[in-house]
Amino acid sequence: MKLYRQLNNFLHTIPNKIKILVIPFMIFGLFFTSSNWYELFVNGAKLDNPSQTVTPTPPKPKPQPVIKDLSQNLIPRDINGESITKLVSKLNNNFNMGFISSKNLTELNIKYPISLNNEKQILVPKDETKAYKSLDSIYPAPTKCEQKNNIIFESQKIFDAPIQYLNYGDMFFTNPDGTYDFNRLPEYKNHPYYGDIDSPTQKKLELGVIHMTPISPLAGEQGNSYFAGHSSNWPHIKSAYNEVFKPLLGDVPNDQIFTIWDHKCRKLNFRVFESKIIESEDVAEAYKSFGAERRIATLQTSVVSYRPVGGWQVYQRKLIRGELVL
Repeated sequence: MKLYRQLNNFLHTIPNKIKILVIPFMIFGLFFTSSNWYELFVNGAKLDNPSQTVTPTPPKPKPQPVIKDLSQNLIPRDINGESITKLVSKLNNNFNMGFISSKNLTELNIKYPISLNNEKQILVPKDETKAYKSLDSIYPAPTKCEQKNNIIFESQKIFDAPIQYLNYGDMFFTNPDGTYDFNRLPEYKNHPYYGDIDSPTQKKLELGVIHMTPISPLAGEQGNSYFAGHSSNWPHIKSAYNEVFKPLLGDVPNDQIFTIWDHKCRKLNFRVFESKIIESEDVAEAYKSFGAERRIATLQTSVVSYRPVGGWQVYQRKLIRGELVL
């Protein structure tokens, strides 16, 4: 009652105009103060009551670091392949046609050109620029084999060109101990008129087209994969493939597609980007490098022509180059 009288006396001393402004603020202040005291009273009662407990809010868990599976970003490094590639480049007048995979040679039962015993697998990051990125890593072999080891170029009417893979013994002399002499050609009977028709390479050309496996990567691998086939042959040579690449002597426009079925039954399509005729001795152009990343296939055939000195011979070669389309 005393507080009420004091408040009433105070209000009588305030002019009416000011009362209109002050009274709402006083009511709001009383309400806010009483609500705070009520909350303090209730919470205090809860704390004083031993039968009730207050559960503290658990702290938020700290975010755990994300552990990445680095093995998904690693690929094997082919140490043996690197050694073979260096040797092949040296033998080939330092022309590097691409990486020679030791795994591919093993799959084709081709003996290594040098003694290698490094079987330890070394993993390197996928994005390492010097790392060899195999065709297997971007295009696994199919589970069902439709066909393999064949070249088809439908727009050029080539429907059957079986691939014969050369080995080092086809290109170089094999010593008695099984090693190779890279300064000598393999032994064969050189015909006085027909030349090297009995060489291992010519014998395999009777069975289809050859792949220069000892010095070039397989189709679809990084580098310049090199194939050769006859456009003509001596009349007495009986083979269904004496003119297998003869259609390539005609016009072969860019953007045409030819298909190579590899040894793992993969269908590899290549888009033509270059067609040219070179001199037979221009190996720098034939075996040129297109960089570490590109996957190129070169189809080569002979161009027979007449020259006053030499008569009718193979003086030039026709090259068709395509790049892998994935």
